[in-house]
Amino acid sequence: MQVISLLKDWVNNYKYKDLLGLTCQFILRYVLVGVRIMVKLYLELGEKQNKIVNFIKKQQSIEDNSEAINYIISKYKEDCIDLEVNPDYIDKLLEIDQEPGIKFKTIDELRQIIEGD
Repeated sequence: MQVISLLKDWVNNYKYKDLLGLTCQFILRYVLVGVRIMVKLYLELGEKQNKIVNFIKKQQSIEDNSEAINYIISKYKEDCIDLEVNPDYIDKLLEIDQEPGIKFKTIDELRQIIEGD
């Protein structure tokens, strides 16, 4: 609880608002909900990036941009970040690496092995 009160003081303090004010391209504001801290980020999207966000909104039936951006971030996490640190994925790769390879001398020989002729 002490951390939350310090954050409230920090956000509400006038001299720190100047640091987060108009001179910053991205303006962060902390919203405290119970014990959970949420960050609001105001950002400028380019035309192409905005089209992508709108496409994701339509495709996934999402109401607003923040939900669409959260969806994009979570998909990126699933597809990229989780694969890097997931121990099951590493174990699977090690198992595949242990499997014996297929020996062949020519592409035609490999094609025959694959096609089963």
